[in-house]
Amino acid sequence: MKRPKILIITTGGTIDAEGYKGPAPERVTPLEHSIIPATVHMLGHGADCGFYELCRKDSNDVDVDDLQHLAQVINDPHSEYDYILITHGTDTMPRNARYLAELLGKTDKTVVFTGAMEPIANGEHSDGIENLRMFLETYRDIPAGVHVIMGETLLPIAGLRKDFKEKRFYITDEPDNNERLPPLGRSR
Repeated sequence: MKRPKILIITTGGTIDAEGYKGPAPERVTPLEHSIIPATVHMLGHGADCGFYELCRKDSNDVDVDDLQHLAQVINDPHSEYDYILITHGTDTMPRNARYLAELLGKTDKTVVFTGAMEPIANGEHSDGIENLRMFLETYRDIPAGVHVIMGETLLPIAGLRKDFKEKRFYITDEPDNNERLPPLGRSR
């Protein structure tokens, strides 16, 4: 049996949350069991992937310890995965992607964060399926390093921000004074 090429690490977030009707809640409730493996299988890529559940949290609750654990999983010397997809909530995705990139340093692995503005559990209204599909169909063309796929677009992490009102990501040169994680090497 051939070894899967892709490791998908789930952390919770809107992409993997309970569905809802109406406006998005301020905080999401992650599903008890991740919907990501079934969705990847539905997209026809399940045989190419391994799955690892890191946590089941709203992204506002992902902390330094979670990110350090994530870096350890990615840097595992026994891992044969060169392509890593991290499903993650969008509220803190840019900040956590930058923090993980610092933890990893120069890496020969392709690491991509993706998520959704609406849960996959909401069905056809979710952008999560298309974000997953884009990664699964293009991962071999994405260079090594840490990136984000949102809005079916590959985005760099430098200067990446979320526009909460417009529900989209954008790039800016402005410093982000809201990046609340401590400097590397210190836990909260």
